[in-house]
Amino acid sequence: MAGRFATRTFFAAAAFVEAIKAALACCVVSLVTLTFSSYARQRPLRCIIVFRGINSISMDAKGRMALPARYRETVMVASAGRLVVTIDMRESCLLVYPLSEWEVVQAKLEGLSNMNAQARLLQRLLIGHATDLELDSAGRLLLPTMLREYASLQKKLVLVGQGNKIEVWSADHWQQRLDDWLQEGVAAMNSNAEFFQDLSL
Repeated sequence: MAGRFATRTFFAAAAFVEAIKAALACCVVSLVTLTFSSYARQRPLRCIIVFRGINSISMDAKGRMALPARYRETVMVASAGRLVVTIDMRESCLLVYPLSEWEVVQAKLEGLSNMNAQARLLQRLLIGHATDLELDSAGRLLLPTMLREYASLQKKLVLVGQGNKIEVWSADHWQQRLDDWLQEGVAAMNSNAEFFQDLSL
């Protein structure tokens, strides 16, 4: 009789210990989930954006251009086909960002002091010209007339991947600037030969 009682007591104690372990495991999982969710809300995970390479494309009479397939796939993953286009203040070309990347850029611009004249100019021109776009079912973007005129875009275009964004150039203007840059590059390397002597590409 005493033996049976001791056995029942042992199994009851073991079951109690297992229940405690299960409860603790549940609490740990809940705590980790809550912590991760809170972190994710504060620091949303961002897809790594990489645009690179040069592509020659055509723009139709309505101002629509089709993104190359590899760019289009990146945009769909990063921002569900939503983009923002604005001007480049240093060159006569346009800058196209996935929406998620543009939001980062705009936050940085808005963080600049309005009391600084140069900062205000950046905000006025870059945010002021920023236009929301969305890929259509054929993977095309409709570029606004005002922005097409700024960059002197005609039928033949050149797209240049620049990491988190795409530059859109008139093909003629791109070739002209490319020739200038190559000449400047050769001159710079010739005048600073010692700086480049250990460079291996």
